[in-house]
Amino acid sequence: MFWDVYCTECDKIGKKPNKVASELGLSSATTTRWKSGAIPNGETLVRIAEYFHVSVDYLLGRSDEPNNNSIQTGDISNTIQGDHNNNNVNIGNAKNVTEEAVQEISSILSGLTPRQRTELMMIIYQFADEHTVQKVGDKNGKKKESL
Repeated sequence: MFWDVYCTECDKIGKKPNKVASELGLSSATTTRWKSGAIPNGETLVRIAEYFHVSVDYLLGRSDEPNNNSIQTGDISNTIQGDHNNNNVNIGNAKNVTEEAVQEISSILSGLTPRQRTELMMIIYQFADEHTVQKVGDKNGKKKESL
């Protein structure tokens, strides 16, 4: 997925993938690894996103919006759903997040630069990927939970 998006962005500016990598200080061996399915590390993803003026989420195929550059403070309130009577809210798939936690997250995000917010989002995604329980089918087709 990353490789396809990367190549599309290179095409948009009329440059070859190796040329862009070189401009970013990366080797052609790096692009070969990407072509084989490797994904750049967080810092490199941020540099590529800044180069193309797109979000890291877009580069990773997690967003169809190229210019959805990281979370902005106001975006949190747009994703909140829940019962405000008991002070619990849901953010995305997270259940029962307190309003105080949302306010704390908003406060932290408002003090970060766009690049820092993007880096923080990469850390969050990596953490989530490592700790998410996924449903997988067993040999009988039944769903079971697996880490």
